[in-house]
Amino acid sequence: MKEKHISNLETRKKIYNFILRCPGLHLRELSRELKIPITTLNYHLRHLEKRGFIEINPEKRYKRVYATKNIGIMSKKLIVAIRQKTALDILLYISLSFSASQAELSNELELSPTTIAKHLKRLVKLGIIEPTPVKEGVFCTSHKNKVIIELKSVEEVAKVHKKQLLTYLRLADKRLGLLINFGAALIKDGLFRIVNKLED
Repeated sequence: MKEKHISNLETRKKIYNFILRCPGLHLRELSRELKIPITTLNYHLRHLEKRGFIEINPEKRYKRVYATKNIGIMSKKLIVAIRQKTALDILLYISLSFSASQAELSNELELSPTTIAKHLKRLVKLGIIEPTPVKEGVFCTSHKNKVIIELKSVEEVAKVHKKQLLTYLRLADKRLGLLINFGAALIKDGLFRIVNKLED
C-alpha cells in the first residue's frame, strides 16, 4: 500500500512538472508525451485539480491543462494561439512590424486571404490582436502592445536570455514576453513565457 502511494506521488510530480514546462496541452498530447494511458492520466489529473495544483479548461473539442501557478488569462490565450503554426507566423509578423494588413500578411506569409482572415478573426476573438480600420482595409496590431516576442536560434536557452527579455519588458513597461528558440528540436521545447508583474 505504501509503495503504491509513493508511486502515485512520483507519477503526479512527473505530470505536474511536465504541465509547468508545457502548459496548454490537451489530454491526448499529455498522454502521448508522458507515455501514460489516458484513464490513468485522468485519475491523476482529477487528484491534482481537486487539490488546486492544476486547472482543466474545456476548449471546443479539447480539454487543455494548465498549472494554476503564475499563469493568467492572457497567457493561456497566447499559449492556445501559438500552438498553430499559421497563427504563430501571423503574430510574429505583426509583432515585428507593429501592424499589418490582411493583404500584406497574405503576401508575406504566402497564404490565401481566406486562411489569413480565419486566423485573424480567431486572434481578435481571443483578444490577442486588435483590428484598426483604415482606408485601404483593416490593419491589425498586437493586443495593446503588451507582448514582446524575442527570437533566438541557439542550441540551448540560457538564463541570460530570459533575463535579457525581462529587462526589455521592464524598460518598455510591458507585461508579457515570449522567448522563442528556433534552435530547439521541437517548437514546444523552445517556447518560454517571461512575465513582468502580469495581472489579468
